[in-house]
Amino acid sequence: MEVRIMGARVGLRPDKWDKNCNGSDEMTPAPVVLKLASVLTALFRFLALASLGAFVITLVQAVDGKTSPFNCILFVQYFVESSVWYLVLSQAKAAIRVAFNDGTPFSATIPLRIKRMAILLIVLVILGMLFSLAASWLAYDAPPSIGGISMGYSGFPAPETWGAIAEHASSVPIRQTMSIPLGSLLLPIVLLLISIAMEYGCHLQKEHNETI
Repeated sequence: MEVRIMGARVGLRPDKWDKNCNGSDEMTPAPVVLKLASVLTALFRFLALASLGAFVITLVQAVDGKTSPFNCILFVQYFVESSVWYLVLSQAKAAIRVAFNDGTPFSATIPLRIKRMAILLIVLVILGMLFSLAASWLAYDAPPSIGGISMGYSGFPAPETWGAIAEHASSVPIRQTMSIPLGSLLLPIVLLLISIAMEYGCHLQKEHNETI
């Protein structure tokens, strides 16, 4: 970010030591936030790779007859969930970096990245419903009962569901119910609203810069 002081341009980097504002060695939150985002992104990348590795091992065991093939689906579910969250956090990390480097949240690329995050979270909900559909179909060879709208935060079947299917095949005592997890849809809706507001902010800032 650049500002003009008595006609001279002075560049300010929010991710550096803040000595220009108050004369003290007070660090801005930028490095801490970026480091936290990097740690979370690395964590979910590790979880995705670990789930993929567990799936391969379980698949080999299933081919040898040492375990049920249904156990493989559990690790596929873990891989899908971890991968989508890794992509979401990668977009968030990139948006945070752009905001701190530019010195303003009203950058043209930030609303786009927030929209991508919202779309990925909606995809996660849809995939969870598909996994619930698959769980019921594998257990009963029939579509699941429709549970309407729930306030849950995950549309994915619980790990116990896959365990019950693996142990009892077509005689699982509790039928899988598929419902729309309203709690999981609230976050992407809020992110979409924020992206729209930020796009409007970018438009106003552009108009302001053009009038100066």
